[in-house]
Amino acid sequence: MAHTEKKNFLFDLTASQPNESGAYHGGGKYAKKIYFEFIENFDTSRWAIWALFDSSKPLDAEISEKSKTAAVTLIDVANRNLPEVVNELSIHRFYSALPLGTISYGFNSLMNSACEIYGTIHGLRTLETKIPFDALRYETGMKGKAGLLARKFLEKKLYNRDLERYGSLLKNTNVLAVSNHTKYSILSHFPAVREVPRVFYSPDVTEFENRDEDDSKGFALSGYFLLISGNRWLKNNLRSAVALDQLFSEQPALRHQVVVTGVSQPEIFLSRIKNKDRFIFYKYVSEGFLQTLYKNAFAFLYMTLNEGFGYPPLEAMKAGTPVITSPFTSIMEICGDSVLYSDPYSIAEIKNRILQITDPDSHRNFTIAGKNRYEKIKERQDKDLKEMVTYLLA
Repeated sequence: MAHTEKKNFLFDLTASQPNESGAYHGGGKYAKKIYFEFIENFDTSRWAIWALFDSSKPLDAEISEKSKTAAVTLIDVANRNLPEVVNELSIHRFYSALPLGTISYGFNSLMNSACEIYGTIHGLRTLETKIPFDALRYETGMKGKAGLLARKFLEKKLYNRDLERYGSLLKNTNVLAVSNHTKYSILSHFPAVREVPRVFYSPDVTEFENRDEDDSKGFALSGYFLLISGNRWLKNNLRSAVALDQLFSEQPALRHQVVVTGVSQPEIFLSRIKNKDRFIFYKYVSEGFLQTLYKNAFAFLYMTLNEGFGYPPLEAMKAGTPVITSPFTSIMEICGDSVLYSDPYSIAEIKNRILQITDPDSHRNFTIAGKNRYEKIKERQDKDLKEMVTYLLA
């Protein structure tokens, strides 16, 4: 039998580490899930595996432990650049779950090398969604408002920058997309793309959700409307809060409360609502507490303006909580007909959908439909995870 030379693979774990989106972010959980499946299935007779990390940032303890068990050598990129590592280790193939996040490590130079590069694009948010002027409502300080206005003023310049970055990535990388929406958004923005991106649904990461410390002790509330990522204008929670507040004034029989997470400045909401005592704000909740909030909620409102995949509605449906959401970007692909959709810019329509979900039959039907949809998507996620790892190691 002919001897096959072992090849060297470098997996990017910097994608799993904290970034500007926070310590725990969707891209990080995605990278962690892919990595675990990857190290459990690679052929040691064909591949030698290294993993890239940045020692200036925390690395997930479970990732460190599993890397040790799988005999994967961790390579610190804190004080060196990516092309140096690739050349030194004679890397044949490199994968990143967030390839543009490695630009500061010299990723652009790597794209001109002989190394095969694979990377996931989760969405083209900066190309798809403009910053609305009402995003200023989510800022209270002059510094925050000035920063947002500067980004709005430079929006065309930033658009062109990202257009160039994604264009270069598509020319030099084997691109994977997390949804059909992302795939066709790429083809729409880059009609001359040579390689059509392969679609592998984002994997189910809910297995990680309850491993974090659960700070929900003493929380006994149930039957509330849940909103998450309250500080982010992209999640559009102010309109949902105003819609609920108006209904509380107009419909005395509607006695629910509202829980909003990710709110560091409650005055952003309190200055726009009358029924202040019906709203509960949390600056931060652990992943464990978030799962408790999903499970105990009456309904989940998610008027997002842009998603590459759509983890939050799936998490709510898994917990048996009906969802009201926007039909934008990937949401309809993931949620199908198992949720109530609303124009995220119309407070009147959001109110309409809230009243619909308070009907007992409607609530029951969307609860059942949501659970069934979660199972259907999970089946696709599990299949695609295995196929993606096979593809990376082919």
